[in-house]
Amino acid sequence: MTEALCATCLLLKMASADIGAEKKLDNLWNIVLDMDKQLFVSEKFLTVASEDGMYSVMGLSLSEQVGPHLLMYDFSSSKKTQLSKIYMNSMLAALSM
Repeated sequence: MTEALCATCLLLKMASADIGAEKKLDNLWNIVLDMDKQLFVSEKFLTVASEDGMYSVMGLSLSEQVGPHLLMYDFSSSKKTQLSKIYMNSMLAALSM
């Protein structure tokens, strides 16, 4: 699972360098931001993740694509607020390791 998280971070870095590539990553966004699966930020993953895995969680949460959207709370959208809380909690878990 950590390998998939690292690959996701690399894809997001590449997408930030190439504007055209970001449009091709819609499926990736659906996976990363899926609140039901919480693939990379689930409690189960965070409790067993290695130090490198937690570093990648921080990298994902603070990436150019994810970070600004998650740090801006939009109280009119409960889904976005819930997603922000999930990623904020994952960052706290990574920092406390």
